Amino acid sequence: MTAGNALTALVRVADLGIDARRPLGAKKIGEIARGRPREEDCGDRPD
Repeated sequence: MTAGNALTALVRVADLGIDARRPLGAKKIGEIARGRPREEDCGDRPD
């Protein structure tokens, strides 16, 4: 499995709000790589 196929498979099962019915192009891959802010507590820092 190539990295592009693996990323497409991951996007299909994770709710990222990205349409992955077709192979991902450079624009969509860049969108995923940039990430997005999270509103929930990630639990990465103890208070």
